[in-house]
Amino acid sequence: MLEIECTQAVATVRMVHGKVNAMSQEFVEKLNATFEELKADDQIKQVIIAGNEKIFSAGVDLKRLANEGAEYLDRFLPELTRLFLDVFNFPKPLIAAITGPAVAGGCVLACAADYRVIAERAIIGVPELRVGVPFPSAGMEIMRWATTSPAFRAIINTGATFRGEDAVAVGLADEVAKRSDILEAAGNAIEPFRVVPTEVFKLTKRQMRLPVLDRIRRSEEEFGNEINRYWRHPETRAAVTRYVNERLS
Repeated sequence: MLEIECTQAVATVRMVHGKVNAMSQEFVEKLNATFEELKADDQIKQVIIAGNEKIFSAGVDLKRLANEGAEYLDRFLPELTRLFLDVFNFPKPLIAAITGPAVAGGCVLACAADYRVIAERAIIGVPELRVGVPFPSAGMEIMRWATTSPAFRAIINTGATFRGEDAVAVGLADEVAKRSDILEAAGNAIEPFRVVPTEVFKLTKRQMRLPVLDRIRRSEEEFGNEINRYWRHPETRAAVTRYVNERLS
């Protein structure tokens, strides 16, 4: 599921789960456990998260979502929210190397990082409303945090995807690189963080993210039950099934 390489205090985490790094419950649990280990490892000072050679992540495993019952959602949704929050709150500099498409949950995962380098032909965006599923509170607020204010509504409401400099312009990425150079570019992006003392970076990151975490908490209190209900609704399952069938056809 994951390949991890550690060099000069930098851990590079490569997602290699199936063809598209779809976020199944097991894959999300593995990512959560890995970030916990990296957080606790004092020898690791910075982290790069990357996809395979062709894709960063296609987001939630919609086939599993369509075929599994409510018990699967009961286990999966809390793990997915935990992943978004753990990455967003990760106390060390975290760079996303977007090797290929980063869609839906894959886009949120990338946007939770401190800096994002995107391959020049990679697409990125969140088509959740096109699929027919609501945003978890953490996913919505991370997208609001990462993107530019004028573009946020269009990114959410239309489910549009962006490439290259267009992705940078709306805040979905910070830098464009050739796919063959993406890991090198991500490594270069780490350099400015190396001079910052670990505890200073950790404190500053907490300060910057506090308003977002407050919004997530308020949103969960206000909309959490409703969001969970929609994820479990038969119409949502039917919409996901139609989307999967259309994509496969």
